Amino acid sequence: MGRFYLFEGVDGAGKTTLAEGLAERIGAVYYASPPESMRSLRKFADFSSPTSRLGFYTLGNHLSSAEISDLLKERDVVVDRYVYSTLTEHSVLLDQVLEMPPDLVQPDCIIHVTASWEEIEKRYVEQRPGRAERENVEHQKKIGDMYDHYLSRFDHVLRVDTTERVPEDVVSEIIEALGIKPLS
Repeated sequence: MGRFYLFEGVDGAGKTTLAEGLAERIGAVYYASPPESMRSLRKFADFSSPTSRLGFYTLGNHLSSAEISDLLKERDVVVDRYVYSTLTEHSVLLDQVLEMPPDLVQPDCIIHVTASWEEIEKRYVEQRPGRAERENVEHQKKIGDMYDHYLSRFDHVLRVDTTERVPEDVVSEIIEALGIKPLS
């Protein structure tokens, strides 16, 4: 049975870069959520009502849970976003704290990726021209607070700050902190 490493954090913190880097360094499967089967519908869901968006991403989490469970039978899996992204985003959009669905596969370790708000704003300007209004830094700060709320419940959270850091160095820090054996 493989280990499940989950990367979570606000937009622009560096989750995808680090998740891809860790998967490559340890020979794990990289898995991006929502699942591939739902990605063509994502643009419609993202511009629908918050309740409809929540339904879309909740379904995605259940499908992802099943796919991740299957992958874990053979290998370690590194996941880029999962149920906590759904909970934090929609708790802010709906102005209520949402409950965790009880039947989803849970990670062995959550890597909570952070960066300074100045760094995130800089990354937005560089990487996301024309970004959606919901991606502004003030909105992301509210989501960051919700991450603190949800992730404070767990003792298997590793918090890493990517501010002005080289991604390869952060991946090495994660490998060392978690005691993972990298590929040669």
